[in-house]
Amino acid sequence: MKKYIQKSLMLSAIIWIIVTLVSFLCFEYREEMKLNFLILIVSFLGMGIHYFTSYIFYDSFLKELICKYILVESMVLVIGIFSGWFIETNWWMSFIYVTPVFVLAYLLGITQMRRDVQAINLKLAEKKVGKSYEE
Repeated sequence: MKKYIQKSLMLSAIIWIIVTLVSFLCFEYREEMKLNFLILIVSFLGMGIHYFTSYIFYDSFLKELICKYILVESMVLVIGIFSGWFIETNWWMSFIYVTPVFVLAYLLGITQMRRDVQAINLKLAEKKVGKSYEE
């Protein structure tokens, strides 16, 4: 299921890039294209920073989680300021938007990890029972 979701997200990203490129070339939507390229560039930079920080802070889960939050918050803030979502006086609103979404995504990730661990433990227990019958 995880690979299916990854492939579908990759396909939707490719479709998004092609559609925005065609609309840029044919209809000259320059402002939308600037926002799309900004999101793309910030996403690549964010992933690079994420891998770099996870490499540095691989020993502490809490440090890595805090770095991820700071990275996501800064990406939303930068994209929001450049695209006009936030102005200089209400930049703090990004914390109100990002924090609940980040916490919910973290909790969903933990429940998925627990299910994966339980499934792996179940398979290991089945293999152990199968070996004891063979002996």
